[in-house]
Amino acid sequence: MTCSNLDSGYRDLEELRVRLAEFRSANRPRTPLPEELWRAAAEIAAQRGMNITACVLRLDTKSLTKWMAKQAGQAQGPAEPKRAKRKYTRRKVAVMETPATFLELLAPFWTVMRATPRRGQLDRSGAVQQQQQAAASGTRLGRPATSAVKAADVRKLFSQGISKSEISRRLDIGRTSVRRILAQNKP
Repeated sequence: MTCSNLDSGYRDLEELRVRLAEFRSANRPRTPLPEELWRAAAEIAAQRGMNITACVLRLDTKSLTKWMAKQAGQAQGPAEPKRAKRKYTRRKVAVMETPATFLELLAPFWTVMRATPRRGQLDRSGAVQQQQQAAASGTRLGRPATSAVKAADVRKLFSQGISKSEISRRLDIGRTSVRRILAQNKP
């Protein structure tokens, strides 16, 4: 369920959404909502959930949470007076012991994880064989040749007075590559 389409079981939420839309259309933007609408929204949020209510009604979740807390405080009665905080408190660090049953649950996963090779631990014998076969047949493996292979042609065309843009078109390489090759020539 998304924020826009609601089931028939959310009639109260839909009614409040219509009331809020009427209020928003009748008033200027950023006009504070009346307490009556906030209370109604807080009641629905307590029943339906804060996130869905805030999403459907287009309300700020922080504000809705405050109104829910206000309403919960009114239902419980007056709050107890706050105790004075101690100036210096010690933090207790809890040491969590892992139950043996949890470790027993994880044991099958650990064995699988240990058995599977990681990225750097792959068997490289196949790659070595490919390299040996390529070397024997004279083929080149790896990344395709770059414009550096055409460096001699670039220099030759440039010495004939052809522009860098025309060289890049003729040799089907980028203008930046042509500039880089020609810049390497200069002392």
